[in-house]
Amino acid sequence: MIIVWIALSLLFVFDALKTRRRLRALGRLESSDEAISKDHRFFLAGGVEIDDETRRAASAYCRKDALGVLDLVPGNLPVLDLFGLVQLFDPRLYRRDRLSTGRTAGHALVVTTETLNRAQVDLLDEVLEPIAFIRLAKRLKRYASDSSDLAIAPLLHARRIRLSERRALLREWLGTATGVAVFVQALVIAILISAAVVDAPWGALPLVAFHAQVLIACVGLRPLVVALLRAPLELVRLGAVVVGPRPSVGNAVEEARPVYEKLLADGLDRFFEARQRACPVCDGEDLAVHHRVSDLVQGKPGRFTLEECNGCGHIFQNPRLSLAGLAFYYKDSYDGLGEEGVETLFAYSAEPYLARVRLLALELSDQGNKRWLDVGCGHGHFCAVAKDALPLVAFDGLDLSESVDDARRRGWIDHAYRGLFPELSNAMANQYDAVSMHHYLEHTIDPRAELRAAHQALTKDGLLLIELPDPESALRKLLGPFWLPWFQPQHLHFLSVKNLERLLREQGFEPLRWERGPAHVRIDMLAGMTLLLSRFAPRVDVPWLPRATALARVMNKVIWISGIPALLIARVLDQLLVPLTRRQGISNAYRVVARKSAPQASLRSPSQEIRPGRYDEVPSSR
Repeated sequence: MIIVWIALSLLFVFDALKTRRRLRALGRLESSDEAISKDHRFFLAGGVEIDDETRRAASAYCRKDALGVLDLVPGNLPVLDLFGLVQLFDPRLYRRDRLSTGRTAGHALVVTTETLNRAQVDLLDEVLEPIAFIRLAKRLKRYASDSSDLAIAPLLHARRIRLSERRALLREWLGTATGVAVFVQALVIAILISAAVVDAPWGALPLVAFHAQVLIACVGLRPLVVALLRAPLELVRLGAVVVGPRPSVGNAVEEARPVYEKLLADGLDRFFEARQRACPVCDGEDLAVHHRVSDLVQGKPGRFTLEECNGCGHIFQNPRLSLAGLAFYYKDSYDGLGEEGVETLFAYSAEPYLARVRLLALELSDQGNKRWLDVGCGHGHFCAVAKDALPLVAFDGLDLSESVDDARRRGWIDHAYRGLFPELSNAMANQYDAVSMHHYLEHTIDPRAELRAAHQALTKDGLLLIELPDPESALRKLLGPFWLPWFQPQHLHFLSVKNLERLLREQGFEPLRWERGPAHVRIDMLAGMTLLLSRFAPRVDVPWLPRATALARVMNKVIWISGIPALLIARVLDQLLVPLTRRQGISNAYRVVARKSAPQASLRSPSQEIRPGRYDEVPSSR
């Protein structure tokens, strides 16, 4: 065990050194005699005061670095709070990371009026409640995604945060990860104390290293007393989070409750079309029920049936949602009440977006005046990353929801189309060199019509990039109804490689390359365990379900807390499975690049050709 304790101690030391580098990279305001810019507005959390010298210095700092948002970190911010802040983000990367979650010390903000206008923030009062302040800071980062930063303001004094506030504040800072973060930190401290007691003296080494972290990272900021008392202080703060007042549900949920009551008053029948008698791919009538499942993601009422064609193997929702059903089940899913969760999910990593860009980079990066349309772009996360990778390409977005207008205000797309692609494609005929559909086609009522629209929008020899769930994944069979890509009721079609190739050729496309392994999303086990827990502990505080009783809230919390170890194990399994996705056929998604009207291209059928490959093997268009 000595080796384990030494390794754990070194882990704490290395983390402290990393945190120290981040602290040293944090900017610092310098005195300035320049006048405060009329373009700058200051927002303060309640109880915070800011002097004129700090205002001038902050305004000058913003002008010098062309910042849209600057968060001011008090010079006397408690050491544990400062340590925790820089563990959440890297100041060296934060400004240029468009997808990074907005971070704040929770005290003062400097914002340009242009950023406020793009974010559609119209606040007269510059002093906000602490929760409202954090929400504002997180929101503004999205509209100044490459011009936001944090800096230490030496003369700004930190406000005293009461223990009773910590639960609500931490929930706002960390979102849905709060419970896991509290559990893991409490578990780590419990293990360290137990090791020090049971296996002294070597078992005490990690506990010493845990306390030394603050000294190593924050030396020069008077952390000595805090370092010596870190474990008990952290336990007190964690206890305050656990037993503190439950954060208010918020007005949005209660305001939406009568809306959902009205939508559900007439029952669920109108949310479904009549059952189809034939397969939408091959017109075969030999259909069988694949499985039935409820809405495990949002927990909205209803039961949904997936059927499989015994002729071509196509799996599809039958009966499928009507337009009224689509509106009901999409409501508060990607925007409204669900926007914050979706933002966190889609902004988790830029790598999946870069992997998609690389597939077409050779075709589009050698010259300007290229145009790319991302269909189903949502808030534009893919386009935000792609714009940096392909600066000479103009990116437009199309979506049915207002999220596409938001993407334009963020500057992540150049032009926004809002509506149905088949209905808008006439107006964009022969305009785009590339069209992408990332996890979009499975949501559509008629995939044929979507491919036809893409064909119309593309220029001669234009390229179509599609990514969607792989219904042939071995993980689908392993996880059954808890396989996340089923995503009922929003996913209507599950196109296999063979069936998608059939539709592509039918609509005038020649497939050039197929990929499975690189398209895999590392989430199956974690998502499956989450969906399993949600079956026994459905969501509370949502307007489409009755108000939860006190007992239901307690049971919900007990089940989710008990399930945290299983969630952590599932996360590890997802990482361990990654090497297998390239050769064992368990990838949960696949991609295809196809060219419009390119009969001269030749490629073996996907059943023979589909395999993990190198990105530099993308066929040339010349």
